Amino acid sequence: GRSFYSPAATGLYFSMILPSPTDRPLQAGLMTTTFAVLIGGVLKQFFPAQDFRYKWVNDIYLDNKKICGILAEAVSDAKSGMLTAVVVGIGVNVFTENYPEDIKDKAGSLLPGALTRNELAAEITKELLGFSKNLNAPELMEEYRRKSMVIGEEIYWMEKEIRKEGRAIGINESGNLIVETKEGKVILSAGEISVRKSC
Repeated sequence: GRSFYSPAATGLYFSMILPSPTDRPLQAGLMTTTFAVLIGGVLKQFFPAQDFRYKWVNDIYLDNKKICGILAEAVSDAKSGMLTAVVVGIGVNVFTENYPEDIKDKAGSLLPGALTRNELAAEITKELLGFSKNLNAPELMEEYRRKSMVIGEEIYWMEKEIRKEGRAIGINESGNLIVETKEGKVILSAGEISVRKSC
């Protein structure tokens, strides 16, 4: 039910189908975090001076504004039930400048000079295809944690229309967010969180 603001000729929006690893089970929780780190690495190649950060679970931020959203979905065989592929959807604000009122303070862009959308698409595609056999790569999780904009922050999320609050204290090896609440530790495996801004 979510939309990604995508005016023509200003951003890059596409999906890729990648084969599921055959040597070990695919960990769904690691898919999106893996893609985020790989795409973040590509952006860093083009903009080495910029500090790209990851907002659990599927967003890349620059200067506290969302510039990239990622969605990943596993595809299974109807007969065997085995995972056969992963579909990853990617939206990057490249040249977008004018945003609707409700997101203008939350959304940002790369606004590059010489970089074209075709060049960015080619590099992201090459990076993801080159890594498609190792989608579970645990070594990327450390980079995801290191560049997290969530760990250590007070956050909130909605659970059955009830607002829940806590402090994000870590991300486990399966890509789940560990939250310390008044009632104890909570493990979030999916969903959308918001960082509570201090007054």
